[in-house]
Amino acid sequence: MLPHDYSDIYKEEDEILFKGITYTPDLSEYSDYFKTHTITEMEEFRPDKIANKLWYQEDAAWVLNEINYFQHGIKEYIRGKEIKYLERDILVNLGIL
Repeated sequence: MLPHDYSDIYKEEDEILFKGITYTPDLSEYSDYFKTHTITEMEEFRPDKIANKLWYQEDAAWVLNEINYFQHGIKEYIRGKEIKYLERDILVNLGIL
């Protein structure tokens, strides 16, 4: 697996400090490792609940948006819909979790 550019703190040209990921990784290169999850009634419109269930980290819901190419936020998380995800150990190895 290729490493990605993550940093604790970095500075933009206008001297604003940011913390976290410096760019969104292209997770499509790991498509051979994608698993599927069907959204339940309790998870509908709640990507945070899905991320917590899959990875024990609800603030990682953005990863689901990236993997599934979601552009419209929570509206895309409809019960019965099958979504793709990567297992926790892969995301840990990539430095995302």
